[in-house]
Amino acid sequence: MQSEIDDEQIRTEIWDEIYKSGPQSIAILAEVKQLDEQVILSVVQHDWFDLDDQIVSIATEG
Repeated sequence: MQSEIDDEQIRTEIWDEIYKSGPQSIAILAEVKQLDEQVILSVVQHDWFDLDDQIVSIATEG
């Protein structure tokens, strides 16, 4: 499905951005990616990420 491919691409780009720049807010990520905050929230609700008080970071095990 096309939207799943798009979500995966966005998710990968967000992971790369956070890896390079550190944890960021949903609002900043939406601005950087030029997407709605709901889209960002949707793609970061994934095992790759931790979301705490609207701040997205890369998930760590443990």
